[in-house]
Amino acid sequence: MLNPYEAKILTLLIKKHTFWNTSEVARAAKISWNTAEKYLEKMYKRGWLEKKGRAKLLWKAIINDED
Repeated sequence: MLNPYEAKILTLLIKKHTFWNTSEVARAAKISWNTAEKYLEKMYKRGWLEKKGRAKLLWKAIINDED
């Protein structure tokens, strides 16, 4: 079961079909950067997101809206 933050973030990433940085996710979801980072990391560890980069992390949903 997704919590409201996870649902909002995952919906945004699924619809975009491209990589977003943490600031873009936070701004679009209307949440703090720290909250976005926390839930992005949790969803990445669950295998729901792809992550790339080092100094500036980029995130993308692995699942799509047809799953």
